[in-house]
Amino acid sequence: MVPIVKSEVEEEAPEDNIIHFHSPAPPMGLGWDHPSELYYLDASSWSKDEIVRHLITNSFSVPGHTYRSKWATITSRDGATTVVPNLYRIPLMFVAQFMWSSLQLVLGDEEWDRFKTGILYMSRLCEDFLGTARGAMSGEGIGRSWRCATFDRALIRYRLGWLLSERMCLKEFWEMYGEDAYRKDAVKFDWKRLVLKGIKGFRLDEKLVEGGITATQWMSGLKGLGGDWVWDTSAESICTKDALDYLESWKGSLPPPSNCQTTPLVQMAENASTTADLNQAFPLSPPSPELFQLLDVKSQSQERRIALLEREVALLKGLQAPIVVPESTPVLVPTPSFVDQDLSRNPLDKFSVKEECGIGMQIAPFSAPVKSLRKLWRMEA
Repeated sequence: MVPIVKSEVEEEAPEDNIIHFHSPAPPMGLGWDHPSELYYLDASSWSKDEIVRHLITNSFSVPGHTYRSKWATITSRDGATTVVPNLYRIPLMFVAQFMWSSLQLVLGDEEWDRFKTGILYMSRLCEDFLGTARGAMSGEGIGRSWRCATFDRALIRYRLGWLLSERMCLKEFWEMYGEDAYRKDAVKFDWKRLVLKGIKGFRLDEKLVEGGITATQWMSGLKGLGGDWVWDTSAESICTKDALDYLESWKGSLPPPSNCQTTPLVQMAENASTTADLNQAFPLSPPSPELFQLLDVKSQSQERRIALLEREVALLKGLQAPIVVPESTPVLVPTPSFVDQDLSRNPLDKFSVKEECGIGMQIAPFSAPVKSLRKLWRMEA
């Protein structure tokens, strides 16, 4: 009887021990409230004088077109210069033109309270852009591919016609275009054609684009009148002072000039002989948080540069230090003597015939020629 053997079918083991999970989900976006966005500061508590003063003190000039130049030098109102990639020249010029044109439109209008926060936002945006560029220059430096994320996000919206930067507008833009719009290079568009054509009625003419524009040109017509600000381009205005004249008085270098009888505020400044009186005549607004942030960034960049220089100095000192070789007594290391048979033998010996192991070889010289002669003699006979 043949025994019956039961066999159990074993399950096939997997080829490897890899545990397969779900496919990785794509990274979630940050949404419309992106950290690179400039904070939309509520200016409802800011007076008109404070906002206009912020625009004047942070004004700048944009140079004209330079043939084959990769850089543009932006000159601030205090004479400081900031070098940025030339691709930012026309976009920065448009943002400044948009800001000063908006100020001219609503300065004496009932809609001032509605749009003053947006005008202040554009001034802060340009201030942040130039401050970021200066911070990068004082740190690791900037190249032609350097970009400012905060400024670029605003340029993307401006290019598509979204000129307002309120939080509600940012949300609507993101819901319509998503984050894909922000991934494009904001300054590699044809900004010249765009600003010549105009965006929502705000445009630049070709003369300004090619020749540049100064802060004085932008502020031409902005004048102070009895503690208020007006936009008057006529040259026959009385009892008004230009914005640049106010700027000089704020800097404390010159007293504010006047074309008519001085107002009590101006008279106070003219009669003041001490710094305290000048500060009382023209009270300075409290420094903005952006100023402290800029100072902190510059301080950190300086500390990094100092630390880098200290490391380089320490490295140079280490290279210049004399090399000290420890004194040691020479030790003779004995090595076993040996004789290489191949080197000690005469190389011609292998061609000579010698008797080895008692066996001698006798060679009869001229044996072959003698036998050949005898054979020839027999053949002739």
